[in-house]
Amino acid sequence: MKTRLCTSAASPRLSGLWICAWTALQAAPAAAPKADPGAQSSQPGTEKPAAPDSQASAQPTLLIEGARLHRPGLGVTASPETLWIQGRRIAEPSASPEQRADLQRVDATGLYLIPGLIDSYCYFDAGQAALYTAAGVLTLFDHGGDPGRVLDARAHAASPSSPMPEIRSAIAVLDGDPPAAPLSAVVRSAHDVEHQVRLLRESEADFLAFQAGIGVEPWRRLLELAAHPEPLPAEPDKEPVVLPPLLVFGPLPRAATLDDVLQHKGHGLVFLDAFLPAGKHWDELELADFDRSPLQERIAKAGAARQAIVPALRALARLLEDPARQAFTLDHLDPRWSALWSSELAGRKVTITSAERQRLERALSVQRELVRRLDAAGARLVPGSGAPHAWLAPGRGLIDELQEWERAGIAPARALELATSAAAKVWQRSDLGTLSAGSLASVVALRKDPSLSSAALAEVEFVIVRGKLLTRADLEQRLEQLREENTRQRAALGAPLSIPAPEQPEGTVLISGYSETQSSVGRLAGERWSVVREPSGALAFCGRRYRPSAGPAMG
Repeated sequence: MKTRLCTSAASPRLSGLWICAWTALQAAPAAAPKADPGAQSSQPGTEKPAAPDSQASAQPTLLIEGARLHRPGLGVTASPETLWIQGRRIAEPSASPEQRADLQRVDATGLYLIPGLIDSYCYFDAGQAALYTAAGVLTLFDHGGDPGRVLDARAHAASPSSPMPEIRSAIAVLDGDPPAAPLSAVVRSAHDVEHQVRLLRESEADFLAFQAGIGVEPWRRLLELAAHPEPLPAEPDKEPVVLPPLLVFGPLPRAATLDDVLQHKGHGLVFLDAFLPAGKHWDELELADFDRSPLQERIAKAGAARQAIVPALRALARLLEDPARQAFTLDHLDPRWSALWSSELAGRKVTITSAERQRLERALSVQRELVRRLDAAGARLVPGSGAPHAWLAPGRGLIDELQEWERAGIAPARALELATSAAAKVWQRSDLGTLSAGSLASVVALRKDPSLSSAALAEVEFVIVRGKLLTRADLEQRLEQLREENTRQRAALGAPLSIPAPEQPEGTVLISGYSETQSSVGRLAGERWSVVREPSGALAFCGRRYRPSAGPAMG
């Protein structure tokens, strides 16, 4: 007896196909990473001169007049200045601006210009692009997730006309077994690490990321391969392709120590747990402990080593806040994320008792003091939002993180420097983080002086993304489109699915049915199916499957 399948499907977004493509890379021949002609490399030791801007003639020359400019490390200029932007880059001033036919003047009188903010720790979702842009967060370092979605978003963001932030990504995050997240790439041995790093390099990962569950030996092999990559196999009669080193970011592996981390210059620490004394929890420390060993000694060592650290203070601080008082609302999240955030809030109302709140407040005060002392000691603090984990909003979450640093005792001007020029230096991107000629035209105009308060970063008047001007009206329109799309999705996920019967061959229908997959988000998918006995005696399984959109389109 023969059996055959007769299937059809309708799905606005098939990210699963990308996962198949990622898996297929395991059998693909190695290829040298492609160069990005419009930007300098984010890889350690591989910065290259800015290439001629091929998009310069496609965009008008912008003349931003009347604003005061933020100079990293120096604060805001005392008097208004003029900023020139030609194509995708900031340009030297012109003596005769009126002679340019493509000139577009922008009146920025009374505003403050800063470089686009850099979020060094997030998990990017393309449907949230408008949230980042509206908050002035114009460069993202994505720590990996669904490789298909990441590759798709990164390619879309690279388009010269795209209003999306620039995305640099680890593509997939490495973890031990069992992994902390289902889409993590599990590495149980040094051999597994070698295999995964090869795949990530072939997919042009901008850096490497891992979770705390990774074993010590795989972790050490990961750092070794990142710092000293093995050359790609050579084509006939050609030299092997020499690969650049990559930065590695992740928390302290469970079986490693801070001293292990400090030996590797290319490892950026995520979270502060590496500084906890053995057997201690954050709420068990007191401010007096900072003047005793071993905590004092660990801070001094991290400062001397210029260790890069993503503190992620908001991971704890968010638990002490009432989300209803935040400026961000769930209307701007697609149903998948809004359902997760709502579920987290419901659980928090049960678990965070009065005693638990006091414990969290003690822990947060200690973490804030640690961040202040690490900065004073010379460690390199790297701001990251952790978005879109629950109540860490895409875009706005980075500003919230910088406000936590201000509460810790770091001056607003210093926090702004750390989120722009200093972050760019950590990622070895000399074309980011400043308003100097030759830098990428990643600019944010603010209504208030950000050197006085980090809260001023939320007062965005307009942004310039790779030379493309987006006014406040443009940003608001994109946010409203996002809200409307999410509303449409919620309605679609809550409505019954209308799925016609599948096409089927001649014969006798033996059985037919309908099934749905549901979650707290709504109806995720549905299928109508039947089994038909054809005149030849063969059985045919016929199905038509549909799933509503998994999220808003990129833009």
